[in-house]
Amino acid sequence: MTIPTRWPWLLALGALVYLVVLVVTLPARFVLQWLPDGVSAVGVEGTAWRGRTATIAIEHTRIDDLRWRMRPAALLRARAAASVEALVAGGFVEGDVAITATGTVHARDLRAAFPLAELATVAGFEGIAGQLSIDLQSLRLDDGWPSAVDGTARIGNLRIADLDDEPVGDYELQFDTRGDDIVGRLRDRGGPLEVSGALTLGADRAWELDGTVRTRADARPRLDEVLSMLGSPDAEGRREFSLAGRL
Repeated sequence: MTIPTRWPWLLALGALVYLVVLVVTLPARFVLQWLPDGVSAVGVEGTAWRGRTATIAIEHTRIDDLRWRMRPAALLRARAAASVEALVAGGFVEGDVAITATGTVHARDLRAAFPLAELATVAGFEGIAGQLSIDLQSLRLDDGWPSAVDGTARIGNLRIADLDDEPVGDYELQFDTRGDDIVGRLRDRGGPLEVSGALTLGADRAWELDGTVRTRADARPRLDEVLSMLGSPDAEGRREFSLAGRL
């Protein structure tokens, strides 16, 4: 008996439909029981396709009210993809996230806002406060480190304890990818300091912040005193600064 040539396609379509139905109806608690060591979840509701957890703990990081809606079609590209939103570090994060079979993370339309103090402490900086907001069109992470970024980060009402007791303005970083490096163009958005420069993130997890700063006419005298430690200004009153490290 000759098997119609369309049968293999029908069988493949049937297998695909079965896979989609399985993903859509699989209870979320069944999937999350396979979380790796160091990761725990409580208050799991819904299905693998659409659900939420009250809390997820990842080592020293706590994520609250995590909600997701899977995109089953991404499985055809060997990716797990979902629209997600959650409360993290006293703020929120939302966007479309995909993870490949090799562990690379891709995010689109990523928006987030956090108190800067908590993130600064994690990065090893004390005495820094303000509000950080992020609006990224795209982000790629390899081994947990950014390898491509397109978008903007803003810091509002920045306070630096060693610089002044009062806020020292609002700032913006416009990110793009240049070869193996990610470069954020830094500028102020008003306040007592006029700042411009660049933040560079290397593939080796090194970072470098270079730029110039000067006080505006209405700046408090305390700021001029602190900036004098950077050295002599140029003819326009700007002083250079440079910071570097590795995360």
